[in-house]
Amino acid sequence: MKKIIYSCGHTKEEIGENEIINKKSICPDCKLERTLLGKRMAKDLELPELLGTDSQIESAEGVRLNWITLLLSIDNLEINPKEKEKLKTTLYNTLKNIISASWYVEKHAYKEKGILKYCLDNLMLSKVSWKTINSEKSNDKYAVIYYRYTQGSSTIYFKGAKDEEMKAYLNEHNFTWINNKQFLIFESEDHFAMEKEFSNLVQKAAALGFKIYYEKSCENVL
Repeated sequence: MKKIIYSCGHTKEEIGENEIINKKSICPDCKLERTLLGKRMAKDLELPELLGTDSQIESAEGVRLNWITLLLSIDNLEINPKEKEKLKTTLYNTLKNIISASWYVEKHAYKEKGILKYCLDNLMLSKVSWKTINSEKSNDKYAVIYYRYTQGSSTIYFKGAKDEEMKAYLNEHNFTWINNKQFLIFESEDHFAMEKEFSNLVQKAAALGFKIYYEKSCENVL
């Protein structure tokens, strides 16, 4: 019999050659328990539901649970009260505003590098305030659409579920991939035209049944 030993200490036997396999991962039952606990604690803290595939969400909930546990333990740190409050606020706002399951999965390594340092070095993470548009044709697809105007230039960022019609629309409107195809962007110095492009993109995504997340400050454009 083959014996599998998980990092949580639980074991599993399977038919096969006599051997012992040590897994770095926890067992399926413990993983499910962490996922459910993460969802409950996130709900208690009024954190957003994560977006992504079922597999991404399952993994991300476990990672986010580590962050939540860290948040709840800050009060026990022996540091200056003002610094403690700053850490709590920054980390909570970051948790509140990240909606991508893949973000947590990709940033899992930051647990070793110091989550708090990462958050403090990237303060924009705690300053984004997301709003949602639920399409009447909603079919579990989502899109994150972000519009930014800086120093005379405007940029639209798009990240969303795979959809051939949306891909065709983005290609037709000259959106290009960045960050190893993590986001599609479109840039222009014509601020008025960009506002129209942003509004049309949101309307197109809604018509295709996407649940849309957009930054609150963009409401006036819509």
